[in-house]
Amino acid sequence: MNAFWQIIKRHAYIGLFVVLMFVSLQLFFRYHSYQQSMVHGFGLELQGGMNASTQRFRQLFYLRETNAALQAENAELRALAAMSHVPRTQADSTVCDSLYRQLYTYLPAQILYNSTEMKNNHLLLNVGRRDGVFPGMAVIAPQGVVGIVKEVSSHFSSVLSVLHSQSKVSVRLSSEAYSGSLYWNGKASDMAEMDEIPSHVVVRKGEKVLTSGYSLVYPPGIEVGRVVDVLSKPGDEFQRLSVRLVQDFKALDRVYVVKNLYRVELDSLMTGDMAGWPIRQAPEATED
Repeated sequence: MNAFWQIIKRHAYIGLFVVLMFVSLQLFFRYHSYQQSMVHGFGLELQGGMNASTQRFRQLFYLRETNAALQAENAELRALAAMSHVPRTQADSTVCDSLYRQLYTYLPAQILYNSTEMKNNHLLLNVGRRDGVFPGMAVIAPQGVVGIVKEVSSHFSSVLSVLHSQSKVSVRLSSEAYSGSLYWNGKASDMAEMDEIPSHVVVRKGEKVLTSGYSLVYPPGIEVGRVVDVLSKPGDEFQRLSVRLVQDFKALDRVYVVKNLYRVELDSLMTGDMAGWPIRQAPEATED
C-alpha cells in the first residue's frame, strides 16, 4: 500500500499537468468557433473513413435489392426525360421555357452510418464540400424525405434525420392547400405527426401527405407519408394527425442531396419584413 502511495506522489505533478491541459483545451475549443469547426471537420473525416470501410463490406449483401431500387427509379426518371414528352408548338415555346426552367439538381450519395433508435438520429454520407454539398441542403430517397445536411467536411457530410427532435418538414395534405408541419414524435421510426391543420378541414385516413414547397429546402410534391389517425380532440382549433412515413429509415442505403440552384438568390430576398415568409418554389405535383 505504501508503494502505491509513493507512485502517486512521484507522478502527482504529471497527473496535474495532464488534467489542467485537458481542461484548458476544452475551454479553448468551446469558445473559439473556428477551432471548434476544425475539430468537427476532423471528426467527420475520421468517422467517415471508418464507416466507409464497414459500408463496403455490408454493401456486398444488398446488391440485388439496391439494383432493383435503382432500376425502378431509372424507369421513373426516363418517364420524365425530354424524349418521353411531346414537343410543344412553336407558338407557345416561350411559355414552355419559363415553366420548365430547372430549379433543382440531385447529387447521388451513399449512407455510411444511419441511426434510427435514438431520440436524435443522424446519418453520415460519403459526399462533402468537394462534391458541392453545404449545410442546409435537403436529402431525399426514392421513397421520401430523409433529412437536412447539418455539417460538412471535405469528403463527408452529417445529416440531421427526419427522426430527430429538432426536425420539421413543411407538408400539406394531397387534397387540401393547407400546409402544416411534420415532426417526429420520438417513438417508432415509421411514424410521425402533423399539426397546424384547421379543424374544419376534412381529413381522410390513408390520404397522402406531401412536401408543401413553402420552403427553400425540399422540392414540392414529394410523398412523405399517409394519414393514419386524427389525434386532436373535438373543439380544438387545429388538428393533429398521425402519419405513417413511406420511407423505411432502417432500410436506407442510397440517397440524393438536393441543390436549389436559386437558393442564394432567394435567400437574398428574405430580408427585413420578408424574413420568414413562405415561398412556393415550383408547381405542385398532380395527384392520381
